Amino acid sequence: MGWMVELEVAGKGKAPEADDLFAFGEVLDEVGGFDAAVTGSPETPSDGKSRYGAALSLDVTNARDAVSTALDGFTTAAAKAGFPDWPIASLVVKPDEELERELSEPNFPELLGVSELGDLLGVSRQRAWAISQRADFPVPVAVLSSGPVWALPNVRHFVNTWPRRAGRPRTSPSVGTRAASVTHGAASGTRATGTKVVRANKTSRSIKSSAAKTRRVRGGSLAKKARGSAKQASRRKAR
Repeated sequence: MGWMVELEVAGKGKAPEADDLFAFGEVLDEVGGFDAAVTGSPETPSDGKSRYGAALSLDVTNARDAVSTALDGFTTAAAKAGFPDWPIASLVVKPDEELERELSEPNFPELLGVSELGDLLGVSRQRAWAISQRADFPVPVAVLSSGPVWALPNVRHFVNTWPRRAGRPRTSPSVGTRAASVTHGAASGTRATGTKVVRANKTSRSIKSSAAKTRRVRGGSLAKKARGSAKQASRRKAR
């Protein structure tokens, strides 16, 4: 039965160079015919430790034999290559059937954008965008020219824990709406506030003042006419 054993060691010190890793792979093939694929250390390891490892193919009866054979061959090859004897950091064993199943599946999660997010949440695209701006919403795995994209498993977790509330959020009228309402009220003769009322009051006082002046002028004219008529009547009597 075929098995795959992935083995990695880590420790303090200098990591093996690329040429040394290539030679290490050849030694592994010589020691156990593992058809090995070797791995090196990242340039900036997160834990500050250097690493090296290998993926070994074996044909043995069970997982226990696969691990034992892989460890013996790996240790022997590392000693021959002059590599440090670091402790094991990772050890994974899989039958070939499981390895083939994993290779046949995509190794990247399903993605979705704003439109797909709206479909998942049952809301409009605009509402989905607003929800994605929440502080507790998952961080996008990438931001493209068409917008952000998220990993579906992360978004599903958010949806399952999101305290969704029915109905639309309450909004207060904007400044522009209030201004339009004031203007409309003043134009239609209804009571308004602010500048429109001041202007209306000034206009009203101006009209009243003009009317009063008109009455005074007319009253004065009538009084003059009456005095003139009285003088003429008095002269006729005198004659």
